[in-house]
Amino acid sequence: MIGMETLVVVAHTAMGYVAGLVLPRLLAMPVALLVSGLWMAFPGTLDTFWVRQLNGRNLIQCCSLDQSVDPRAIAAPALVALGLIAAALILVRMRPLVGRTLAAVVIAAAITAGAFLAMPLGYHAASARDASALSCDAGTPVVCLWPEQREDTKYIREWTSEAAQRLAAAGVEVAPRITLLSAHPEREETLAVVAMSAIPQQPPACATAGEWPGHTAQGPLMAWLILSAGADQRFVQGSHTVEDMRTVREVRKLPQPDQLRWFERNAATLRNCVEQPQLQPGGFGNASQGEQ
Repeated sequence: MIGMETLVVVAHTAMGYVAGLVLPRLLAMPVALLVSGLWMAFPGTLDTFWVRQLNGRNLIQCCSLDQSVDPRAIAAPALVALGLIAAALILVRMRPLVGRTLAAVVIAAAITAGAFLAMPLGYHAASARDASALSCDAGTPVVCLWPEQREDTKYIREWTSEAAQRLAAAGVEVAPRITLLSAHPEREETLAVVAMSAIPQQPPACATAGEWPGHTAQGPLMAWLILSAGADQRFVQGSHTVEDMRTVREVRKLPQPDQLRWFERNAATLRNCVEQPQLQPGGFGNASQGEQ
């Protein structure tokens, strides 16, 4: 990655040098800066996602712990950068007419080759990391850790068990296997990952073709789960709306069986596009009772 980014810097420098040779002095610097800035910024605004791979900036999309950089995401911008460097050398060393023609051919060939590599990637600069690097324990739930996380194994195991036990006491079943994506996850993050494993993290397939009423239930359900797992309320407030938190505070005033009924009723709406959420706690029990 560092080598590719170095090539990109050298390419911009080389083309800027050529601009200084062929353009009037007053124009060379602003033109070089403008073209360079546009090339680095403009592709990121396009819906033709593979174009974003060609300038070297799309590596900001990589990588979480379960990903590795895709070699094509490095090779594509590296080829374009090498083409620009070669074109700059041609323009400096050859006669203007021949040099410009050959430089244009070299740049076109480099962009074509880069595009050939980048098109299958689309928006993504990463591919799945080899799962053999995961180390899984025999707990309930099973906790699988990447090498970068293993020094925190003791704490992650404790926090995962704490969240799973609290949620089990609330009547909620979490995923049988937990994987975290931060190199050094904190307690609240770990509790949240375990809690959110109890509901689908992706919309149902029907949501791509029409309205999905259940999307309004996601926020309150996640907030309720994370609080039920034992997370601090300030942590939850930081990632949820005021309305979500107001709803969840009212729900948590219900007896535990009624809270579970509220959760199960609304969690079902995440799996289809027919059921309407029923987020207000009034229909699930006496909300005047103390918080459980």
